[in-house]
Amino acid sequence: MFVPLFAIAIFFFASLRLDLFAILSVASSAGLLVMVPALMGTFYWKRGTAAGAIISIVVGGTIAAWFQFGGLRPLGIWPGIWSGITATILFIVVSLLTKPPQQKATDFIDFVNDSLDEKKII
Repeated sequence: MFVPLFAIAIFFFASLRLDLFAILSVASSAGLLVMVPALMGTFYWKRGTAAGAIISIVVGGTIAAWFQFGGLRPLGIWPGIWSGITATILFIVVSLLTKPPQQKATDFIDFVNDSLDEKKII
């Protein structure tokens, strides 16, 4: 019962402003881009920390939203690029400034990477 009601609400919402979907789509892709450094760093960099991931996602997402909805385009560059650069720098810097993960966590990363190599998934 929820799905039809939700679909009707979306239909009326969409009829109010057609370009809203494009704006939200671009904003969401900029917001998702800030997660890439944390995701890649978590699986491929043993020094990456939870604090680095959290700070990079929160600050990068805030910058993405601020630039996107504020209409800011420094140097004419898309907000997602700025937020991605910021998130990458913050992930690296905060990870280096905080306590490294325990050996147990880095052993798990090695195990996962070795398992993937053996199965030729990646």
